[in-house]
Parts: sequence; structure tokens; C-alpha cells
Amino acid sequence: MVYMFSNGVPMFVKGSLKENHNASSTITEFPLEDGSTISDHTIIKPKNLTIESGVMDEDTPSDTYSALLKAKDNRELLDVQTKLTLYSSMAIESIDAVEDATVGDIVLFTLKLKEVRFATSKQVSIPRSKLKDKKAKDKMQSKKSRGEVDHKQVTI
Repeated sequence: MVYMFSNGVPMFVKGSLKENHNASSTITEFPLEDGSTISDHTIIKPKNLTIESGVMDEDTPSDTYSALLKAKDNRELLDVQTKLTLYSSMAIESIDAVEDATVGDIVLFTLKLKEVRFATSKQVSIPRSKLKDKKAKDKMQSKKSRGEVDHKQVTI
């Protein structure tokens, strides 16, 4: 079973036909003069989840499709609980809905979700006394009065 929540409210609870969980990284590589390569860092990529599920006519596939499409278009971040793990901050990347005569009254859905991660920045103040580099100290504005600026118009 796959449970999908939007702001804590269940929006999609279905049995899945297939789930594809992907958690990958990129290992940085730098070539050296002697021909060898060193690796000194790992970049963790956002997690990806692909869910294949079916919705029968009595479950109103059009309502399910509309709700999923609305979540995608509104860029909602979803929590998705699968048998393996709970995914947080997942956005719907794509929705494929297939009606096929070979499966009868079932509409097959393929949802591709991707983890969304946010970066935060922080501004800090460094006292001039803590700076060791003289050039950096000179660049910092001191609280001294620098005088008045003359705003006369110059004609050429």
C-alpha cells in the first residue's frame, strides 16, 4: 500500500503494482598528473520514487487524477509512506494515466515523485578585531565619519 499525504491529509491511498525507489550520489573525481584519479567528495542527489498503481471505476479514476494533477500544478509537497520508508517533501514530477482495453475498468497511473530540498543562508557579523587580513579590515566600513559628499553637478 502507498499512502500519500498533503499537509497531513490523506489524498491517495492505493495498492501499488510496482514501486521504484532511487537514492543516488555522485562521487567527484579529479585526475592527477600521474594519471590516477582521486575522489574527495560525495554529492547526494534528491531521492526519486516511481509508483505504478491502478484505479477502478468505482474508485472514480477521474477524481484521483484531478487530485493528483491539482497537487502537481500547485507544487504541493507530499509525504509518501511506502512499505520501505516514509518520504517527506516529495513533489509530483509527472503523472501518466493509461486506459487500456486489456485491463478492463482499471485506469493505470504512473507517478514520478522527486524529493525537494531547500537551502538556507545565514548572515553573520564579524568584528573587525577578529579579521587577520589587513586588506579585509580596510574594506570593512568603520563607524568613523568620512565627511560630507559634495553633490555639485559637473558640466563637461
